[in-house]
This record gives sequence, C-alpha cells and structure tokens, in this order.
Amino acid sequence: MTAVDERSSVETSNAASSGLYTYDLAPTKKEGRRWGAYNVFTLWANDVHSLGNYAFAIGLFALGLNVWGILAAFALASVLLFLLLTLSGFMGHKTGVPFPVMSRIAFGVKGAKIPAGVRGAVAIA
Repeated sequence: MTAVDERSSVETSNAASSGLYTYDLAPTKKEGRRWGAYNVFTLWANDVHSLGNYAFAIGLFALGLNVWGILAAFALASVLLFLLLTLSGFMGHKTGVPFPVMSRIAFGVKGAKIPAGVRGAVAIA
C-alpha cells in the first residue's frame, strides 16, 4: 500500500465544519487507491490470526471439540469474516470515503464516534 496525496480539495471556510472535514477524512480519488490482492489478503489474515481467535480455539478444545471440528469452525469463520470485510469495504472502495465518514450515515456526526471507538478498542485488544 502506498500513501499518495490524491485527496479531493474541499474548501472549509466555515468554522463549524472544520471538525467535519480533515485531510484524513477527505475522499480519495480513484488514482490514489492502490490496494491490490496482497493488501486485501494481509488485512484478512491479520483479522483471522489474532489473540481472540486463539483464545476461542482454546475454549473449543476445553469444550471437548475435536481438531477437525475446530478447523471447520475456523474455516467457516474465516469465510464469514472475508465476506463481511468485503461488504464493509465495498462502499468505501466505490466512493473513496473512509469508514468514519461512512458511519456518519447511520449514526450521525456525533454518534459516529461510537463505532470508531469500538474499532479502536478491538484494534488494541
């Protein structure tokens, strides 16, 4: 993934809207989006191989599931995670708008801080 300075230019002359628009929240032009299959794969692999999943596997062992049952559960969960990540990124890919801006559609400007905080907490955990 390459950082490219291909953001749209939007004037923010109003002081009230300065919190609504920053460089990080600006839509990325199509030329600036350079993710390929490798980048999507590494994002998916990062979500699949996490401490939470390893703790889940240990819990399945503790419940008495056999190895093949646990592998089947992880395969199903990995496919489900891939589909959800793909759906989550589809709108952002088409418009170039990042997740915090997309979440404003459902949660409003102030409420969008809730999913952003949840994302941050999950990233830390």
